[in-house]
Amino acid sequence: MKTELAKFDHLAATILDKLPYLDDYIINGVWDDAGLEAAKAAHRRVRALVNDIERQRKEIKEPILAAGKAVDERAKELVSLTENVDHELKRRIADIEMQREAIKQEKRHNRTAELTQAGYEFTAGAYRIGDQVIVASAIDDATDDEWSGIIARGKAAAERVKLERAANDAELERIKLEREQLEIERRELDKLRKSMASQHTEDAEPELIDEIEDDTDNISNNISADYVSGFNACRTLAMQIVIKCSKRSEIIAMLDELNAE
Repeated sequence: MKTELAKFDHLAATILDKLPYLDDYIINGVWDDAGLEAAKAAHRRVRALVNDIERQRKEIKEPILAAGKAVDERAKELVSLTENVDHELKRRIADIEMQREAIKQEKRHNRTAELTQAGYEFTAGAYRIGDQVIVASAIDDATDDEWSGIIARGKAAAERVKLERAANDAELERIKLEREQLEIERRELDKLRKSMASQHTEDAEPELIDEIEDDTDNISNNISADYVSGFNACRTLAMQIVIKCSKRSEIIAMLDELNAE
């Protein structure tokens, strides 16, 4: 390259010798024909110098361009030798990566189905059942042994939840039945109170009637306040009322017998 550039050195000396001095070519006014012609001739000499430079540039560059073109062509030939291997390796890599992604997707699909079958529900970005919480990343990251443990714990938690729900439903059903039974007994006691009151209104002592009414009111209060704990108390009150009414009937019957004698 230094050799080619050195070729410009002779041209550079020629340019310095032939380049006109501007002070020698001053045009004096619009109608200075001699000055104008001299300036045009000087400009032609300058353009000739420019053309010499351009010609020299092309001459020097031509073999360099030819060498560059040869280099490019040779490089393309060498690259072509690698293209088959390059493309084949790309194809093989892409094929394996696609297979891995397909396996990963199938694994994620199967594990998600296993979570659902085990009782997990997806809420708030995670799978949950009872006290078990499984983040989504565990579906891909967990080993087979770790995953088996996740499913086993989920099934156990689901069974606990099932038992708790069954126990809760049974308790609600028991309370419902007790309420229904207490309501039946309340109605029966109300009928009994009305029946006793109608049979002994004239002869019964006012204190006994009031006591029976107070007892039945207590039963109603127990039913409305606490269906479960008041169940036995209501039965006790009902028995007391029956006993009181029975004794009163016996007393009245004895008095009727004495009066008849």
